[in-house]
Amino acid sequence: METEDYMIHSRNIEGIDSCAVTDWFGTPMNGVYFVKSTLPGGIPSHGNATSPIVLIPGGFDPHFGEYSNALIRDLLERVGAPAVYEAHFCHEEQAGFLHVRAFIEDLAHICTDPSAQPVIVGLCAGTLALFGGLLAATERSPNPSALGALSIGSYIPHQLNLLGRSIRWSARRLVERDSARLRKYAGHNYLFQTGYALTDWYAESNLLESLLRARPNKAEEDRFPIPVEVVYFGRDILNARTRRRLRNLFDAPKAPKKVRGLHRSLRKSPDADSMIASFYQRMRAPHQELEGRADSSGMAVPLARVVAAEQD
Repeated sequence: METEDYMIHSRNIEGIDSCAVTDWFGTPMNGVYFVKSTLPGGIPSHGNATSPIVLIPGGFDPHFGEYSNALIRDLLERVGAPAVYEAHFCHEEQAGFLHVRAFIEDLAHICTDPSAQPVIVGLCAGTLALFGGLLAATERSPNPSALGALSIGSYIPHQLNLLGRSIRWSARRLVERDSARLRKYAGHNYLFQTGYALTDWYAESNLLESLLRARPNKAEEDRFPIPVEVVYFGRDILNARTRRRLRNLFDAPKAPKKVRGLHRSLRKSPDADSMIASFYQRMRAPHQELEGRADSSGMAVPLARVVAAEQD
């Protein structure tokens, strides 16, 4: 995988092509670059060329990625995503550095650009920027192009439970006592800058006001225009009141399952891999029915039927 010197993130999976890109379908990004993975030649496995999946990391944004090789392979080979875009924080060639406003502007563009219909997944601290990007997208357009967004292990500043406060304290101690160990893990030293930047942005953002005003059971015309689902770990960091407010704001259903274990990276989490793949398929299904695919007789064959047949 060829990269510029400042690009510290990489992905090497046998039989998968990966490269670093700094644009979204021709539009330069200012707060992120991507490690883009595709099948060889960039040919989608199910004929779906318009709905890539974007994976947003947590605050550590480690150089080896927050998500598993198995997930990326599954999304490309079995599920049929045309490309996996692993987002990595980057501003002015500082990989790992999160410039919150720049990243949110990038996400708003990704969610509204008619060039693609992405599905977006955010993890841990990265979910705060995801929420900001979703709100910014709906301000840009009443009909965003994003098909759906999934938040895993949501993070909102000052709304942590006892476990969340304990994890934050432990992370601060790690930075203070062993920055070399942190840099070896993440590949950069921007963890605490990321936390401070997110907290400062949140204090001045419309997300805070929106959460406080959010109410359940909205009329259909007032519901959030992008389908959003919010999933938590078995042991997670956000308090119950804020979890309810997030569901109210984004009209998110109460998740029937949790990711087993403690709030963490998803490098080794088969159940999270399964949830992400399932979410992508569910968001794509209505559009597959509309798109269809021509068979030998010239008749349109809905792609959803093709996917279902392959899963049987």
